Amino acid sequence: MKRKIIQFVLIIVCFVLQSTFLKSIAFANVAPNLMIILPALFGFMGGKRDGIYVGFFTGFMFDLFYCDVVGLNAFVFMFIGYFSGFFKEHYNKEEMIIPLFLIMLGDFSYGFINYVFNFLLRNKLDIAYYMFNIILPEVVYTLFVTILIYKVVLYVDKLAGKKHERKVTKYVF
Repeated sequence: MKRKIIQFVLIIVCFVLQSTFLKSIAFANVAPNLMIILPALFGFMGGKRDGIYVGFFTGFMFDLFYCDVVGLNAFVFMFIGYFSGFFKEHYNKEEMIIPLFLIMLGDFSYGFINYVFNFLLRNKLDIAYYMFNIILPEVVYTLFVTILIYKVVLYVDKLAGKKHERKVTKYVF
């Protein structure tokens, strides 16, 4: 339960930062996407189920406040969290290469799906412009921010996990 509360608080904090502070430090009208980072990291650290839950709530909040259609971002973020959950058992949480790759892939997929549903279906066919001016700069900027906050999220995740493990071992003995 404590882990879910910590995840919810992190979602709220990242959403507020995404909505306020990160908009003010946007570079060439591109800001890092913290809402992509959370489902990928929690999926990687906690598994598919954590990735799906965090992805749903981040995407749903993003949809409610920024989008006309509710559900598309929630579905995409859930998929990012679920896909990241596949790597929980196979890799060490302290290594940053796999989470960075997952976030890069997730952010690129999100940008491409966003292009398809918001621009391509409206007959705006200049994918090269969108790719080089919006998707790729956002991916790079998001990866840079991920490097800065990865250890913080890892520490918070370990803190929530250790206290839960202590309770379980306390009742076993």
